[in-house]
This record gives sequence, C-alpha cells and structure tokens, in this order.
Amino acid sequence: MSSGRDTIIELLVRIAPLIIDSYSKYPNHCVMATSVGIEVLRRCHVYGRSIYARPLSVHMQIFNDSMKQWLDSGMDGGVEKAIEAGSHILETDVNPVILKPGFWGGHLMIELPGIKKKHQRKRSRLIELNAGQYTRPQKNINLPPGILFENFGGEDRYGSAEKGWIIIKARRDDKSYEDGPDWKNREERDDCVNEIIFEMKKVLHKGYYRTGD
Repeated sequence: MSSGRDTIIELLVRIAPLIIDSYSKYPNHCVMATSVGIEVLRRCHVYGRSIYARPLSVHMQIFNDSMKQWLDSGMDGGVEKAIEAGSHILETDVNPVILKPGFWGGHLMIELPGIKKKHQRKRSRLIELNAGQYTRPQKNINLPPGILFENFGGEDRYGSAEKGWIIIKARRDDKSYEDGPDWKNREERDDCVNEIIFEMKKVLHKGYYRTGD
C-alpha cells in the first residue's frame, strides 16, 4: 500500500461491512452503510487531513459468468434460454409501489473523487460496503461484503468469472435517498462508526496514522 490514505480505505472495506451488518435489521442497508463509511473517513486523518468522500446513487446490474457470456455474444436465443442454461442477473432498482414504508429502492455507494487528467475522463474510486446482499452462491455470484472499485468513469464493468460481474452506472442527479430515515438519522450511527474506528485502530501503525475527531 502506497500511502496512509490507501491503508485506511482498504481497512474500511475489509472491516466495516460485518460491523454494519450487526447494526442493521435488514440485509439491504446501503444508505446506512454509505453514511457510516463517509463518517469513518471524515474522522480518519492522514497528515492532519480527513479523507473526503461523498455519496453516489448508482444503478447496478449483478450477474454471473454465464450471463456475461450471453450478453457478450449478442444475446442470441433470448433471455429465457440464457436463464435455462444457468444465467442469472440482478438489478438494484426496486419498484416504489412494492417498497415498504421508509425503504429506498435504489443503491448508494461512497465515491472518492478523482483528479481529471488532460484528455482523459475524470476517474474516481467507489467503495461498496453492502455487496453481501447480492451474493448468490447457488448462482455463481460470490461477492465479498466490501469492494473497492478503481478507475470509475461514470459507467464501467468490474468482476471475474469466479466472483461474478457488476455493471455500475452513476446517477449523479438522484438525491432521493436523502428523504429516507437511514440518511436523515446519521447521528444515530455513532456507535457503529466508533466500533469500526476502534477495530481499524488495532491494525493501524502507531504514530504514522492518526484517527480522531
């Protein structure tokens, strides 16, 4: 790892998801996970500066390698044939009509803004702390609880044959998650934030890195 900032980010991805799971009543808690993760980064300092991060609403498609091969082949034979052959795909958007009160039907991630380079798209990094809700071992989709996506340019595909594939598309104008209780009640997440920071402190090198308000 090249810097203290990278170390903190990688520790967050590794440590936070299971702790956040223990504080949530539901497996789908991306808004809570995002708000907690952003607050952890805000409180973690490298050379006296906190790590700036922001929420990003996204649309995701999660699918196994069989579905990827079908998509890449031009979708010959119809989706029913692909599913019969073992393909599987999930999408993040949920019809608002079937949502329980207080639930949000989209998906939220943490974005670490990148720097725009000359003649190139501005690339950022995304932190996913609630990927476990999409794992389907019986369908060959084996996502880890937390994932760090590098070089995100607005719409990109990530993954592998073993773990599954994800297409992520940014929806920067969507702020509808701000109306839900999981976003509004961020101050109630202090216990979760403090526990994550406590566990991160156990493995951070003394002196070089510092966490605190």
